[in-house]
Amino acid sequence: MSNPASSVPKVDITNCDREPIHLLGTVQSHGVLLVCTGDAWRIVHASSNTEMLFGQDVDRVLGQDLAALIGGPATDALGEAFESSLGARKAHVFHLVLGNGQAVDASLVNDSGRRIVELEPVGDQSGAATPLQLVNAMLSRMQNAGSVEKFCDLAAERVRTLFRCDRVMIYKFLHDGAGAVIAEARRPDLVPFLGMRYPASDVPQQARALYLKSWIRLIADVGSTPVPIVPERDSSGQPVDLSFTQLRSVSPIHIEYLKNMGVGASMSISIVVAGKLWGLIACHHYSPLRIAAPIRASAELFGQIFSLQLEALEPNDSADAVRAARLKIDDLLARFPTNGSLMENLTQRLPELRSLVPCDGVGLWIEGTWASLGTCPPAREIPALTRFIVETYDHTVFATHELPSRFAPAAAYAAQASGLMTIPLSRTGRDYLMVFRKEVIHTVKWGGDPTKAVTLGPNGDRLTPRKSFDVWQQDVRGQSSPWTQSDRLTGEALRITLLEVVLRLSEVAKRERDEAAQRQRLLIAELNHRVKNVLALVNSLVARGQREGQTISAFVQGLQGRIRALAFAHDQAMQDGSGSLAQLIKAESKPYEQTKAGAFHFSGSEIVIDAHALSVLALVVHEMMTNAAKYGALSAPNGRLSVEWRVDASGDCVIDWQESGGPAVQAVQKSGFGTTLIDRQIVHELNGQSDVRFEMTGVRARFVIPAKHVIAAESKPDLQTLSRPVDDGSTMALAGVEILLVEDSLLIALDAEAMLQEVGAASVEVASSAEAALVFLAAKSCSVAVLDINLGRGTSLPVADELAKRQIPFIFASGYNDSSTIPERFRHIRIVTKPYTVSGLSTAISEVLRRKG
Repeated sequence: MSNPASSVPKVDITNCDREPIHLLGTVQSHGVLLVCTGDAWRIVHASSNTEMLFGQDVDRVLGQDLAALIGGPATDALGEAFESSLGARKAHVFHLVLGNGQAVDASLVNDSGRRIVELEPVGDQSGAATPLQLVNAMLSRMQNAGSVEKFCDLAAERVRTLFRCDRVMIYKFLHDGAGAVIAEARRPDLVPFLGMRYPASDVPQQARALYLKSWIRLIADVGSTPVPIVPERDSSGQPVDLSFTQLRSVSPIHIEYLKNMGVGASMSISIVVAGKLWGLIACHHYSPLRIAAPIRASAELFGQIFSLQLEALEPNDSADAVRAARLKIDDLLARFPTNGSLMENLTQRLPELRSLVPCDGVGLWIEGTWASLGTCPPAREIPALTRFIVETYDHTVFATHELPSRFAPAAAYAAQASGLMTIPLSRTGRDYLMVFRKEVIHTVKWGGDPTKAVTLGPNGDRLTPRKSFDVWQQDVRGQSSPWTQSDRLTGEALRITLLEVVLRLSEVAKRERDEAAQRQRLLIAELNHRVKNVLALVNSLVARGQREGQTISAFVQGLQGRIRALAFAHDQAMQDGSGSLAQLIKAESKPYEQTKAGAFHFSGSEIVIDAHALSVLALVVHEMMTNAAKYGALSAPNGRLSVEWRVDASGDCVIDWQESGGPAVQAVQKSGFGTTLIDRQIVHELNGQSDVRFEMTGVRARFVIPAKHVIAAESKPDLQTLSRPVDDGSTMALAGVEILLVEDSLLIALDAEAMLQEVGAASVEVASSAEAALVFLAAKSCSVAVLDINLGRGTSLPVADELAKRQIPFIFASGYNDSSTIPERFRHIRIVTKPYTVSGLSTAISEVLRRKG
């Protein structure tokens, strides 16, 4: 048996970045690798540790048929997995029983006509999450993260919790190839790496290529001895390509690197966005840690879903800025004059152009003439800069945050213009709008010196990983703040718009230009209200619900209110396909009852309407109640709102709405999305009637729901027993509050625990059963409890009885709208519905605490 290292080129300082890490000829010691022919499953290569599973040395294993070694049924199972993989390169069979009775987890790689079988003894999978649980765990909280930063923070915390690692980092590759730790979850005693950068050489190009081929990379024990593959070369003289295997051994350089960090085991999950390696989820453990194959398969699914979510979320980080810029660009186009020169008209609009992208100055270079606003390079430098742009770049948007490194003469004015974005104003690329950013002198935290010297290491004359991971600080000059994707998208939209302006000024007559401008204005106005009108209702609410000038917070609050109105209608309708009109109106008024006590008068018989009408009416009532609170009777101290409903002789449901005591009423001059819902939703969806009048005494409205949507009240059960707080989107601080959470789903419990900690809870004790909760209460106490009504092996009612005896306040939680499982003695207890929200939990808990104290 020859030394496999002899077949691998020597790695030294001249070829470190080309180390053949997929051809090392060895595997990690926690599993056995067999290479079989693709036709007859005959073993032609094997790792030298075959005795670990089969009691036979490698020389006896070589040449055998796989079935003779592992048993016919096990071989058949691998073949079926291969056939059912639908052409995929890899397949898995978990808990495969070998002919000798030993259970293993198997992976099968189909590569270049060979079948590579990897076998690992079945490990500890206690507490392991299934792939579906992992996806649910991620989506339950991360999809509402709102930003890439929050999304990555939540992901790091979730990965560390689920895979029990000492440290989890989310590592992003930057534009220059270096990497930065943008999120981290760690043991409290570990030194933080968050915010540190690492040189591009820390993850060589060939390693990045392998991360793209294989989503998961496990190093179970940094200190283990690699196991050679026998024979080291195939019949053509080539070593076995282990690119797609999981047992592939580790580069000696990487082993040194991990040892210098004190790491005993690691697992990397690739983050791939748009087909490119975006970064890594790096899991570090400070002792050996073998993560079982099924759990790694779950981690692979986690990485794929995380990548897809990240790809969708990244543009949303700046979507509001892009949307606002596009509205301004459209408005600019619609208002652009139809006479005068391009230079004259654009110079007058430099303030508007400057507001589109965050910058320090803008300038126009048109037919050899320069005009600027803000901080820009000296005018004498512009001709040379323009020649450089024309000679170097094509007719698309060009942006750099380090202009001096691209154009040496720019070093003379780096303080004024280290960042440059150029937007061509013609198809020939001779005229430009230029956007500038000042130099931003900042300090980068490197996890070691990025210009580290070459030293002799324990493996010879080659680049040795640094011994210290203390922060190395480096001033970066000649750079501005980088241009974001939204900046570039805005620049591209502006380029297209300005090209259209040029064409209109040069090719279209005045009358045609005026007509085009009018059509553009009408199109923009129409799109603001009718965009995506063929999508589902919720998508329509999102796309059309934001008004111009409205803040993100106001938009989210308005959207959440409409969705909550629909959710309430849905909760009722799910009972038996219908819902109570009275409960709908009372639910919409509840957020205002504390500050407007006595302002409401509701009157009417119990009327039940079908699910479709209930959803339509929920949006209308929500808009009317919101308008009353913002502009109408509920906005004034003495204002009153009267709502009466009845069924008329024809069977139609008639709702009369009357406001009084509010400010002077003015008719709406411009219909917004909410006004459109009020005026047209009932008419369009239900063929009913909607009549809103702006009288001097206050808004008066009448809505008529046709009889075909009205159901007899006797068919509707009393829903008052399911009393729960209205989630109005606000959160209540719970500082100092100690909470007992009884929840049998670990993933839901983790979500609820994070939410409660987010609003300041002093502690959250999680119990998965009534028995565990009673054990906790026997030893300790709490300020308040949240009890999931239905647990996997019973209910939480014994815990409720114990809490009631101790006079400790509590609330129930349920995913159902049915209170039949709650005894009469607890019908007064508040219920929060699942999925949990921060505002719903904090509001309900605060309410029961106020009642007690």
